[in-house]
Amino acid sequence: MVRPYLDVEVRALPPGGAAFLLALAGGRSLDEATEVAFADDSNFDLIGNLAELIGSRLVRDIRSRRSTGCHDQ
Repeated sequence: MVRPYLDVEVRALPPGGAAFLLALAGGRSLDEATEVAFADDSNFDLIGNLAELIGSRLVRDIRSRRSTGCHDQ
């Protein structure tokens, strides 16, 4: 259930979606959450799930971690 602009919406999550969302909510990285979702359901669709999260306004922001490898010159 989501409440964009205080309107209640009930949506079914796609395969692996619950595991993906719970992993993200638990502080896992996008890579880690994707692995969790694929372990939950081999039919997990990353693009479809991200589109659903963005479309339902459940995603607040997307942050990347700075690379600390030798390519940071």
